[in-house]
Amino acid sequence: MRDIELLTLKAFLAALDSQPPLSEEEKQTIQDIFADLENRVGELHKFAHNSPNLQTPYKTCRQWLSQKAAERGVGTFALPDSTPEVRPLERENLVRPLTELDTMQETEVKEKTQSWFKWLRGKKD
Repeated sequence: MRDIELLTLKAFLAALDSQPPLSEEEKQTIQDIFADLENRVGELHKFAHNSPNLQTPYKTCRQWLSQKAAERGVGTFALPDSTPEVRPLERENLVRPLTELDTMQETEVKEKTQSWFKWLRGKKD
């Protein structure tokens, strides 16, 4: 998975973590994309931009993740240094999953995707 695709997936998962109300049709579309994620990750970006409930959290998450990668001067695969950043958390419910996702590698992001895939299908972990 390319860095830009991983960024898209991370931002999308963080937007889902904000628990926006999704219609059954939206859930089905996400399930369809998740079922063939390797080939369809780019569709998540388009879907998020066209979904009124995901648009704002997705854009916010994507901006934050892009900014963190830019601050490190590297792609999205690089890990931040071990010094924790101290800053006020204005939107803690959004920042916490973003911080977690920012440091995740591709395999971990895919595991989180599978967890969401199960939730969308109505199964509990």
